[in-house]
Amino acid sequence: MLTEFGKEIRKLRIEHHDLLKNMADKLGVTSSYVSAIEHGKKPIPADFISRLKGLYDLSSDEIRRLEQAKEESALKVNIDLAGVNKKQAILANAFARKLNYFSDEEMEEIMRLIDGD
Repeated sequence: MLTEFGKEIRKLRIEHHDLLKNMADKLGVTSSYVSAIEHGKKPIPADFISRLKGLYDLSSDEIRRLEQAKEESALKVNIDLAGVNKKQAILANAFARKLNYFSDEEMEEIMRLIDGD
């Protein structure tokens, strides 16, 4: 699933009539790298927006949208559950849904369990 930042990159590509490979080539990276950024599988490099700005001569509004989308995307985590069993997948999803409900003490206890202390 595309991140908010990925959606903005895709919009830019479409508006500038570029394929993923064309954009990647112009940025000096692979198309799989750009795709991984779009899907949140790779972090967004610090200079990525400025590189896009130079590539597409972006307006201040377009830059603002990219920066906002980058911030929103940073708040989301994608977890690849391929290869885990059904109980592990259920646990991961339940934990994600209830994360905001844990007290500080409960989170510390969970961290102790995870870290093995």
